[in-house]
Amino acid sequence: MINNPVAPTYTIGPLISGLIGFFIFFASIAAFLYFIIGGIQWITSGGDKAQIETARNRIIQGVVGLIIIASVWAIVTLLFPAVGLSFPNITFPGIGQGLPG
Repeated sequence: MINNPVAPTYTIGPLISGLIGFFIFFASIAAFLYFIIGGIQWITSGGDKAQIETARNRIIQGVVGLIIIASVWAIVTLLFPAVGLSFPNITFPGIGQGLPG
């Protein structure tokens, strides 16, 4: 294998790992805020049936979002090792490292 000492080598694994972690974190915060906003809407509805229904739907959507996020986290944590990847330390061959041989 011939390596070019001048060309930089890039690893894409930490980038993908960081993106997955960021999206899981961001989605968790968004779903939690959606849940909180629904609760505040329910409290401030003043007994109006339409506003209570809207708040109830928002709370249900927040809970479903949290369930989906937990499922994605479980898939990443449990299935990545089954295919040879370890989260959060995903490693792929670096770009610019040359061809094996």
